[in-house]
Amino acid sequence: MLQKKKDDQQQQQQQQSKLRRTKKLKYSNSMVLEDLSNPKSELARFLLLDGTDQRSMGHQHVWFYEMALQPLEERRERIIMIAEAQAIFGALFLTGSFVVYEWGSSLAYGGSKSNVVDRIFECVMAIGITANLLLALVASFLWQFSVVHSAYHQSWVYGCRKFLHFQHHLQMLIMTCTIVGMGLGIYNKFSYYNYWIELAVCLFVLVLMTGAGLYLMSDLVASELPLEYYHLPLWFKYALIPFKSLTSKQRKEVRDAAKVRANELKERAYRERLLVKPKERSSDARSDDTPIGILLHESAIELGRCNFDVSIYEQRLEADWFDDINDLKAMSVDDLSKYMPRKLAIAVCSKLHDEK
Repeated sequence: MLQKKKDDQQQQQQQQSKLRRTKKLKYSNSMVLEDLSNPKSELARFLLLDGTDQRSMGHQHVWFYEMALQPLEERRERIIMIAEAQAIFGALFLTGSFVVYEWGSSLAYGGSKSNVVDRIFECVMAIGITANLLLALVASFLWQFSVVHSAYHQSWVYGCRKFLHFQHHLQMLIMTCTIVGMGLGIYNKFSYYNYWIELAVCLFVLVLMTGAGLYLMSDLVASELPLEYYHLPLWFKYALIPFKSLTSKQRKEVRDAAKVRANELKERAYRERLLVKPKERSSDARSDDTPIGILLHESAIELGRCNFDVSIYEQRLEADWFDDINDLKAMSVDDLSKYMPRKLAIAVCSKLHDEK
């Protein structure tokens, strides 16, 4: 009996030592958590945290900050999906760029009365096609790297924000060159045959559809992504999506909505990692150096949730007087699922059976 107690104590000490080493390694690797606690960081400014500069950041990295706040499994899937989508878009849209070029160019199926307009058209379409090819190329690299590294690299998505920003600029350049190229191509084509009525109708439809699309984009971003819209550069807002920043009342509505969304994202960032914010950490909080706490935390680490605060599940167990690790050995996955997520319950049962 005494020997069994000694063995149990020795095993608990080994588990505690292993947990401390693992937690030290895992927590030191989280760039997101470090930036959340640094008032001068980009992420803290994006979330309008207390003590940070509350003014607009004025750059377009903000499109990709929310993705970095998601749980590891979700952001891993999203970075792969967005890289895949951009690579496929760049490859497929190249056909559309060539259609516009061949239809409007005097060197292909178009015509031109103005050498200046034709040269501008050639230049614009050359830039658009180049951006198209670059987008497909660089997105394919991000796609490959994300498949390889995003599974266990906790800060991979946050570290890719500048790369994603570059790809976003390429997409905006493709959109701009395509719209301008269509306008110049329409002019080349119809002016060559003196089809002025057709020219006016087509340009009117192009401007109408482009304006409607930009308005809907502006409304969508300002309504559903007010925090991102608030932090965008002024030139970007007024050049592409100005419709929600034209009056002081609209700007105030966007700013108020941005603060609400910032609070939602901040709460989600801590909740998804199940980290208690420093100001809310109570003095009587339980330590996770208990046997059950160690078991739950190690199981969470094996599932990729290294920053998991499992104390809430330990408290649920204690509420039903399950305060000894031997109590858990007699419980099934279904029983444990009443106190914690089922996936964590499966991992806990597996570790208990391995120990047996």
